[in-house]
Amino acid sequence: MKTKLLPLLLFTFATNVSALTTPTEDFIDNNDGTVTHKKTGLTWKRCSEGQEWDGYDCLGIGKNYKTSDISNITSSFANQTNWRVPNIRELLTLVEYDVSKPSINQEIFPRTPSDKFHSITKPISSPTYSRYVDFSFGHTASSSSDKYVRLVRGKMLNEGKLAADFIKNADGTATDQTKNLIWKRCLVGQTWNGIACEGNPSRLVTSDLTEVEKDGFRLPTSAELLSIVDFSTQKPSINTTIFPNNPSSMYDVRSSSESFNPNVSFRLVHQTVKDRDYKKLV
Repeated sequence: MKTKLLPLLLFTFATNVSALTTPTEDFIDNNDGTVTHKKTGLTWKRCSEGQEWDGYDCLGIGKNYKTSDISNITSSFANQTNWRVPNIRELLTLVEYDVSKPSINQEIFPRTPSDKFHSITKPISSPTYSRYVDFSFGHTASSSSDKYVRLVRGKMLNEGKLAADFIKNADGTATDQTKNLIWKRCLVGQTWNGIACEGNPSRLVTSDLTEVEKDGFRLPTSAELLSIVDFSTQKPSINTTIFPNNPSSMYDVRSSSESFNPNVSFRLVHQTVKDRDYKKLV
């Protein structure tokens, strides 16, 4: 059997890593072609721009927009005029990682194209590009190509990941208070010295995962790993106050197929705070 070399990042633990990330019960149907996401408070159009809501379904074909045009998109749908293109953090909250083509809850967002959708977020090094989510499989990247658009309204989510979101624990872990997850601050192979992470991350074969995934730690899901990405910075796109000495690299995640990609790193996260003896952390 062929082995794959993998650099390891942080582990996470959850009782059900294959649970839906966007279950239907997380949304309120406003009965006007929009839904409100309970987790974020954001209200979304159920149809992509270019499609029409007929009371039950999205009709027609979505429209592709140039990156230079997305800041000028306006709408008065559902008697509201404060619609806007979402930032990348907001758009990622719609990804359903349990399905693909499209990777979105189609009961809530019917006939969503399995394709790229614009966000208003631009990479620091490429201001003519837009960050996007590809709803074929839910991954994110950036490009200057034409893409679909789904509009949102409500208080904008922070694109960054604030140090204030975390509690720095005395054992080299950090608790994300927004997600109730405990992350190792160092990558596998690095050592926490009380101040920073020393050494280089390990590259392990998949058969070594049983030696690493222990004491309640495991690989994070895609949604969990993306939750600590800081889209307001790059190289690395992570809050280095919380995760010091973090290389700009690719990281693998726990997937439903249990498959892994070569030449990537792992970051580990722990079980939810409510299931852990919190007194041991401080």
